[in-house]
Amino acid sequence: MRHLFLGNDTLQPQRKIPAAIKKLLIDKAGSKCANPGCPNRRLEIHHIRAWAVYKAHDAEHMIAVCPACHDDIHHGRLKASDQTLYTWKGIQRPKNSDDAFLYVEPSSVLRLLTGSFHVASERDNVSVFNLSKFSKLSIRVLDGDILQVSARHQDAAGNQILRIVENNVRREIHDNEIRLDFRPGRIAASAPKRQPYLPGWLLSQWSEIGRKDSTFSQTDDRAHILDIEVVKPGTVRVKGIWANNDEAMVLTQESFFMCARGRKPMRLSGPGPDKSGITWCGPEGGTLFGFR
Repeated sequence: MRHLFLGNDTLQPQRKIPAAIKKLLIDKAGSKCANPGCPNRRLEIHHIRAWAVYKAHDAEHMIAVCPACHDDIHHGRLKASDQTLYTWKGIQRPKNSDDAFLYVEPSSVLRLLTGSFHVASERDNVSVFNLSKFSKLSIRVLDGDILQVSARHQDAAGNQILRIVENNVRREIHDNEIRLDFRPGRIAASAPKRQPYLPGWLLSQWSEIGRKDSTFSQTDDRAHILDIEVVKPGTVRVKGIWANNDEAMVLTQESFFMCARGRKPMRLSGPGPDKSGITWCGPEGGTLFGFR
């Protein structure tokens, strides 16, 4: 136990938790709140054996939880017994979690921002595009006011590397080269700007896309394959790269590109997502964009 010296006064234990113990507990929780029903990633350390009683930092009796859960545990709003906390602590998770959840506040107006226009649907679900089993983007409307986004990304070999299932995001390949960054309301993923993460024919069109849209990164050595963000209730902006062997969709801040092997990228744009949009009124589960 560490102590604080106060002249000739009695030694007092330090309330500050050592950094090594913090790291151990956060890694144990998979860098998210140990509460399996909470997606938060900002973390604090809770003493299961109360500090006021034991005055000890014993990692066996401490757990990483988010500030909201921590506060609710202390004030009794979260009815979690010590046994429940030890059960949470015993959950086996990877050191760096491969999943996240995107919460979208309900709204009577539901839109997916894709470049300089938006996509909406009068049906329960619509595919924005479907390039292959592991390369597609779709939206679903629940009860008229809840927007859910689904997407899948593949590498040049056709392996699924990232999936979103109704706002739940998961990295499928445990590859440190594929980075996932989280904050409440936004999830981003990137990969090296090279094969096998992207097909060679798309990389050869990189500068052409950059000439048509200055918001598309040309100099970064990484490709931003997904950036999904809640911008207001019911409205989500999505950017990223979806590809198969012969076709690709590239969504930037300002543009929607349809790319194909051996062709120049075709840019779709409008006066702005608040002024232009496409609403699907066709069959349930239809597809808005595709190649012929």
